[in-house]
Amino acid sequence: MNPQGVQREVESFATAMIQSFFESHIETGILYKPKEIYDTYLHLTDSSVLKVLQKKTRKNIYLKNTLHDLALDAAILSGRGNKLNKIAQERGSRSYVELRSQTRYVSPAHWRAHTKEFLVKTEKVYKELFQQVHGDTWGKITPTKGLRTVKEKLALKKAKSTQEVLKTFLPSSVYAKVNKKIQWNEHFNIPFLAPFKIPSKIAYVAPRRCESYMDIAGALHEAGHAFGFMTTSPHLDSVFKRLGPSDLTESYAFLFQHLLEESALPSRVRQTLQWYRLYNLRRACVRYRALGLIHGNKKTSSNQLKKDIKNDLGYKLPEEELYDYLDDNFTGVEIMKAGIFHAHLVHAFKKTYGEKWYTCQQTWDKVTERMKQGNKWTTSEQSKNLGYTPFTLQPVIQECTP
Repeated sequence: MNPQGVQREVESFATAMIQSFFESHIETGILYKPKEIYDTYLHLTDSSVLKVLQKKTRKNIYLKNTLHDLALDAAILSGRGNKLNKIAQERGSRSYVELRSQTRYVSPAHWRAHTKEFLVKTEKVYKELFQQVHGDTWGKITPTKGLRTVKEKLALKKAKSTQEVLKTFLPSSVYAKVNKKIQWNEHFNIPFLAPFKIPSKIAYVAPRRCESYMDIAGALHEAGHAFGFMTTSPHLDSVFKRLGPSDLTESYAFLFQHLLEESALPSRVRQTLQWYRLYNLRRACVRYRALGLIHGNKKTSSNQLKKDIKNDLGYKLPEEELYDYLDDNFTGVEIMKAGIFHAHLVHAFKKTYGEKWYTCQQTWDKVTERMKQGNKWTTSEQSKNLGYTPFTLQPVIQECTP
C-alpha cells in the first residue's frame, strides 16, 4: 500500500465512524464506537502500513498518529486494555502514555510540568469561584451533587427556542450560514455535529429548545464546530480538513460557546459559568496526571487519585465515580490546549478591537481566515503567531477571574 492508499483508507475509516456516530445518536441519543467498525480497519494498524509513512512530513505525521490512535482504541474496545504498554512498545514508544501523548502532540515531561503549573497558578481564583458557586463545602460534596447544584443555578426560568438563541448570540453573517445546516431532532436534548464531508456535507443536529444556560452554551459550541467545518477551504488536502490535533477546532467551538459569558447575565449565572470553565480545565489536568500514574511504571491507588481530586477540584470522590476521572483517550489534553488557545485569541482580539471585540466584523473575518486553514497549523503555532508562548496562562486566568 502506498501513502495515497493509506490516506484513502484512513479517510474511509473516519467517514465510517462519523456515520456510525450519527446514526446511533439519531436513533438513541447516545454516542458509541461499535467494535465492528474498528475490527474492519484493524489491518491499517499493522507495522507494514506504517512503513510507507516514513518521510516526516506533517501530513504523514497526522496519518501515522491517527493509525496509532486506532490501534490503541481497538485494543481497549477488544478487551486488551491491560496490554497497552506492550502495544505501545511494539510501535517504538517506551509506554502507552508516551505514545498517546504523541498522538495528542504533547511531550509527557513538558505536559506534566505544565499541568502542575496550571493548577498552582489558577488555584486562588478557582477556590474563590468554588466558594461563590458551592459555598463552604470544599472537600465535602461529591461531583454528582456539585454538578447538580450547577445545573440548578443555570436553569432558565422559561425555555428558549434554540434557533432564537443562535440568532441572538451569533453575528448575523455566521448565523445565516449555520442556520442552513441545522436539523431539528425531538428525541434528545444534546446538540451534536457530524462532518461527513468537509466543507460540503455537515449535519448540525439540535433540539428545538434550550432549558438552561448550559444548553445555550452547548448549542453555541456545536455552532462553532459547524461554522469551522463549513468555512474550511475545499482546496486543502483532505488530511488537514479532518485529521491531526482536534484542539484547534475545539478552541473555535469554545470561542462561540463563551459568547454567552460576554452577554448581560445575572451575576450568579456568570460566576457559575466561569467556575465551570475553569473546573473543566483543571479537571483535564487531574485526568492527565492520573492516567500517567495509572499507566506508568508506578501504579497509583484510588486513594491517591481521590486525594488529588479533593485538593485540586474540591470534591469528595466516591469509588463509583472514580472512572469519570480517567481518560484513556487523552481527550483532556486537547480540551486543555483548546482552552489556552481560546483565551489567547480572545485576549488578542480585546487588545485590537476592545472589550466589545465580538461585535466587530473584523474579528469574525480574522476567525474565518484562520478556520479556512483547517488543521494545517497547530494551536501552539497559532499562539506563537499571536505573540504568546503555547503555555502563556495569564489570559486564561483573566478570562476566568470574577
